[in-house]
Amino acid sequence: MKAASPLDRAAECIQQYPLCLQDRGGSWSDRGFFAGVDECIESLNAFVSAKIKNGTAFGRSWPFLESEGHILAPAIPIAVPPTEIMAPDGAYQRREAVIERESAGLVENILILHPGSNSPHSAFDLLWFADHERFILQGESLTISSLFADFGMTARRRTLDRMLRFFDLGDDPLDQWQEMTAQTEPASVTVGRPQVYISEDRWKKPEAYLARRPDVKEVQLADSSVIVTATDDAKVLYRRIDTKTGWKLELLEGRSLYTGIDMNLTSENLILNADLHPSLDASRSDVRARIAFDLNADLQKL
Repeated sequence: MKAASPLDRAAECIQQYPLCLQDRGGSWSDRGFFAGVDECIESLNAFVSAKIKNGTAFGRSWPFLESEGHILAPAIPIAVPPTEIMAPDGAYQRREAVIERESAGLVENILILHPGSNSPHSAFDLLWFADHERFILQGESLTISSLFADFGMTARRRTLDRMLRFFDLGDDPLDQWQEMTAQTEPASVTVGRPQVYISEDRWKKPEAYLARRPDVKEVQLADSSVIVTATDDAKVLYRRIDTKTGWKLELLEGRSLYTGIDMNLTSENLILNADLHPSLDASRSDVRARIAFDLNADLQKL
């Protein structure tokens, strides 16, 4: 078996240790997580011994290393080469002075390789990787993203403890984090598809989208309402709302996996957002896998 390179071993540290942006005492190896990007980049540099440079990510100055044509940085779980490469949570690629990340079928700038630039993301409380997904805790919002879907949900301490139990934590990375409200918002999911793969205008009609679902037998229109008859003859009633870039469905009657569905076309992508029924626990990986497969299959049919 080929021995792991220093670049690979450095990237494995990012995958194995959560990242907290608050400075702490002690060492990361004893705590079981990185406290601050400076501590993280120094640990990476122990593998490759490169000059530490500064870029921009997550709304702040962000250090990175360049070694053998690859980019290493906190919160990026792989050494990124000039060509596209798969990582546990999506696909990464360097394009000139930008590191791009593809998740949920959408491409975003994750790291800009020079300081002082605008960053598309804000700071977080904790970031970690597990089971082919990236987890970001920002206040009471938890975002779980993979190559196929992005899920957003209200964070709860018991859920976070369950997710973090697989790490060998010698300290609590959430000892300064608190739940502010008892109210839990419905979870949401986003999937996307590049516009170049959308050859027809079927997406513009919610009835056409719904009719292609395997559990739907019939779709009827009545003024601003959409009536769906399932294969088991159960009926679901939605309110249809047209928007500037697409349409929105709001569940009025009946039972559905989704209480709201939005379809929007941007200059580059067709984006599908859905609010999950409260009975669906999006903190469970099997639920996320099912929903991601379901909605991606819907987009493929368009």
